[in-house]
Amino acid sequence: MLKTEVTTLELNNKSILEALIFAAGEPVEKKRLAQTMEISENEVEALADELKNEYNKQLNRYGM
Repeated sequence: MLKTEVTTLELNNKSILEALIFAAGEPVEKKRLAQTMEISENEVEALADELKNEYNKQLNRYGM
């Protein structure tokens, strides 16, 4: 698979991570997120980095 391709599972996991963080309303440990999502802590970190980059791009687009 090419690095630029996004699988459905990756997209779903990113959406799930975003929802968990939003719903928690407070910081959640990476370990707990990994256990809840049944993925590794490294995967949680990679998905969180992707989300952070997406948010930063959106903020930059609007001059924030």
